[in-house]
Amino acid sequence: MKSIAAFRGLRYDPARVHRLDDVLAPPYDVVGRQHVEAYLARSRYNVLQLDLGVADPTDPVPGRWEEVAHRFRGWIDDGVLVADPRPSVYVFRHRYHLPDGRPGALTAVFVGLRAGPGGSKAAMGHERTVAAVRGDRLEQLRRCAAQFSPILALVSDPERRFQRALEEATSGGPDVEAEAPTGGELAVWVCPAEAPDGRRVLEELSRALERSPAVIADGHHRFEAASQYAEEQARLASPGARRREGLYVLTAVASLEGGGLAILPVHRVVGPPSAVEPLRMALHEHLMPLHDDEVPASLRSALQREAADPAQAAANVAALRQALSRPVFAAWWGGGRVDYLAVPAKVTQRAGSSRPEYPGVAGDITILHRGPLAEWRPSAQAVVDGAGADESRWVRYTSDAREAAAAVDRGEAAAAVLLAPVGLAEVQEVAQAGKKMPEKSTYFYPKLISGLVLQDLRLPVEAWPPDPA
Repeated sequence: MKSIAAFRGLRYDPARVHRLDDVLAPPYDVVGRQHVEAYLARSRYNVLQLDLGVADPTDPVPGRWEEVAHRFRGWIDDGVLVADPRPSVYVFRHRYHLPDGRPGALTAVFVGLRAGPGGSKAAMGHERTVAAVRGDRLEQLRRCAAQFSPILALVSDPERRFQRALEEATSGGPDVEAEAPTGGELAVWVCPAEAPDGRRVLEELSRALERSPAVIADGHHRFEAASQYAEEQARLASPGARRREGLYVLTAVASLEGGGLAILPVHRVVGPPSAVEPLRMALHEHLMPLHDDEVPASLRSALQREAADPAQAAANVAALRQALSRPVFAAWWGGGRVDYLAVPAKVTQRAGSSRPEYPGVAGDITILHRGPLAEWRPSAQAVVDGAGADESRWVRYTSDAREAAAAVDRGEAAAAVLLAPVGLAEVQEVAQAGKKMPEKSTYFYPKLISGLVLQDLRLPVEAWPPDPA
């Protein structure tokens, strides 16, 4: 079964949109409510109104998919969005800086990735999803028959052949350049499937996917919704069409080994503020405070437990996790007070003879959710199972340690639990084992930018490899 396809991407016409920067936005699920209006005010054609389902930019209520479908088709009819004449793939590069100032560059390709039921899909997820969010994304597909923001997937590329194909495709001048709304420089190279660059990218990506499926990094809700939509469309199609066609959805695919993605930790902000003691008891039921004699001498001076800096505390967690090879967390109680907590060494040694259920930090997050966060108040289990959206007011997520600490300091939460980042190899191992980590276990950086290429699912695609003549 063919895993990928070239497609006729929809792009903004420069004659109608003079500044591409003004119509770009991060994915719908990472734009805070306080920023939505600012993005929509940048241009009447900003992609976020499509991606959120906003019918009226002056009253940004999301999920109004019927009206958004009419607007989207209107933009096509008016020439604001124009489909490329030939099926293509779209190699792009995003030069960025990490929050700590280190530079990086993500290189990937927008391609159609096969979605569908069971083993027919070309990718595996690694995180649990929420039914309500999946339902909203499914309704978007049903009404609009389009993908407005790309899914992000990683493919195993140990010899970096796919990465080299992407780099060769970027050797000439780009077709599109823009400033990313989140910072950094964007460039896109349009590669028709019949052209040498496009053909090589498709060939190497197809080869890589023959060895192992891609791993969904971001966009789990969109991919699961697309798989359900594909199943619905297959039931409606004739048997012949069902065999020939699949649903190939807009996905940015990057090399796992060389694509340039980083993973930031996702810290837990736990409340309500009145639950400090129950939370402290739950944490100490499963974890033990780290004593200085357990910590490598090179790290001891950085472990400030009073008047601490939250960013340094988070960095300490990552360093301790690597040095001790066992789960380590920092509990921020406010006012610069920090406890460093770990699974006791004896427990780790006893478990060492058996293969852990989840590797590395992926296992740490699961321990946290199944243990302390499940027990500090009984209904917290709903958060672990991805059910009950109302639980989001008790466990919130952020990749910014200072933001997590500030919420506690303002009296909005009982504590912030700071974690180490999950490794890329751990994400791959979890997905290939068919397992799922708790929601919000990973924060891939940089986030993909929506609006560079959109996909009209009514347009035919060119599945790869092509059928023999």
